Amino acid sequence: MATRTNFSGYPISSGYVQQLITENTDLSTITGADTTTVVYAANNTASALEVGTASVAISDGSVNFNVKSHDGTNGLKLGSVLVTASAAELNYLDTTTGVALASKAMVADGSANMLFRDTGGSDYKLKFGTGSDMTLYHDGSHSYITNATGILKLATETSGIAVTIGHTTSETTVADNLNTTGLIRVNDTTEATSATDGSLQTDGGLSVVKDCVFGDDVFLLSDSAVLNMGAGNDFTITHDGTTGATLAGNPITITSGGTSTWSTSSGALTVDSAASTLTLDGHTGVTVQSSNSGDITLDSVADVVLDAAGGNFEFKDAGVTQLTIDVDSTAGDIDVNLNVDGDDLVFNQYDGTEVMRLTDDVKVGIGVAVPEAKLHIFTGEASIAPVGSADELVIEGSGHTGMSILGGAGSSLTIAFGDSGDADIGQISYDHGSNAMNFVVAAAQAMIIDSSQQVGIGTTSPDTLLEVSGSFAANGPSSTFVTMASGDTSPDVSGGNIFKSHTDGVTIDQFDGGICGQIITIISGGATVYDVTSSELNGGTTNITTAAGDVTMWVCESATDWHLLSWMDLSIDLSSGGF
Repeated sequence: MATRTNFSGYPISSGYVQQLITENTDLSTITGADTTTVVYAANNTASALEVGTASVAISDGSVNFNVKSHDGTNGLKLGSVLVTASAAELNYLDTTTGVALASKAMVADGSANMLFRDTGGSDYKLKFGTGSDMTLYHDGSHSYITNATGILKLATETSGIAVTIGHTTSETTVADNLNTTGLIRVNDTTEATSATDGSLQTDGGLSVVKDCVFGDDVFLLSDSAVLNMGAGNDFTITHDGTTGATLAGNPITITSGGTSTWSTSSGALTVDSAASTLTLDGHTGVTVQSSNSGDITLDSVADVVLDAAGGNFEFKDAGVTQLTIDVDSTAGDIDVNLNVDGDDLVFNQYDGTEVMRLTDDVKVGIGVAVPEAKLHIFTGEASIAPVGSADELVIEGSGHTGMSILGGAGSSLTIAFGDSGDADIGQISYDHGSNAMNFVVAAAQAMIIDSSQQVGIGTTSPDTLLEVSGSFAANGPSSTFVTMASGDTSPDVSGGNIFKSHTDGVTIDQFDGGICGQIITIISGGATVYDVTSSELNGGTTNITTAAGDVTMWVCESATDWHLLSWMDLSIDLSSGGF
């Protein structure tokens, strides 16, 4: 600005306080000024003009207001603060783009917009921080916010104020890491049906430090997808596209506060464990163990309970039902059913020895694989089959074989024989109170053997070794005489005690089949001669000749010797007694 000493034509506005600053120490007061204030520099020269309570106006025309000493150290002050910017830097009306000057890189347009020119590419940047830590710029094609240190945060100062990035018809791209200390919320409700749709998509992996909550389904679409858990992928759930899912881990514990249900469309559940042991419900001592041969062992220190609402338990072999246990059939019954025709139900000992068998033809064998009776108890081979009329119960042994009926002291133990009219019409019983064996026939006691081993027939208290109450006959196997055959000289007498010789005459020299002490009575049916002189019959020195009706009695000494006890001649009158 040129030095002006004549202020004619440059009026001072009313109310302004002004001072003219010259290049030397000579200070000239502007005419008409009310009050002035001079500011001096250190060399006692004036360096600036201080404006007070009013303002300074520069009239229209080619007039400049120049602060000639403004050099960044001395010069223009605003509010007592030195302005260090150069004139070029303060020239905001210059909209011509520059290289390094702030006024050239960033300008304000007529709409109060702050503009960065893109002619220089990414050279024009808005930087923040002492080390230009954050930068905002546009490179002519794209817009950028970069951060050199710390965290780049998009937030509001007031809680509850939303920050919106992007537009409904455009996308927001993050080329590097995106960090947030608050929520990332996607309000779009599009369902995901593949890896390229849905509300949130990523072309790479997704890392989450803490818990994840999904309000609906989670899909792993790859046929080789693996869900890994643990720092070393200790537990995995894998699908290979063909065999469903595989759970792998050591150990695997499944817990539930309520009921846990595992189901598949085929109804099969496979548990594969390298240790071959599965602990159920976390309880100690409850395990399911599989062997290399495919066996499964259910082990529990307490009870094992099988509860089926349908009441039916099935046992299958290769999908074919072999055995069912029905606990809900007829009230009070538990049915065990063999489902394959021809199968037997077999019970074995630990070493495989058969204990009992229920056969397909409705027989029970104990110790025998092929029972020969409805109930066949076998301890050894007797090498004989039971008769058909007595094959309901067979007790078989190769040596001494027996059956015991045991009871309390003073009680009676009974084998009863019955029919449709009487359940115990025949009995064999032993009375432990009296130590007597009783035989009941036709519902009446027929014989007793008491504790003294006396036999009573028709009486319950015999007084001798054999007491018969009533008449009896010591006959043979029938109620009639045993008639000897015609011409039989050595008749068999093992079949009875009373015989009658044939009406044909005959000489008898021997009796066959006798036993020591046996007494026989022979009534002659015709002329019968007994050779007592040259045979096994003893009765004198002359043969005994009897006629029809005569009676002889003989006693057996041994199998070959018989002695005549008496001979009654029918022709002799015995009314006088004796014979």
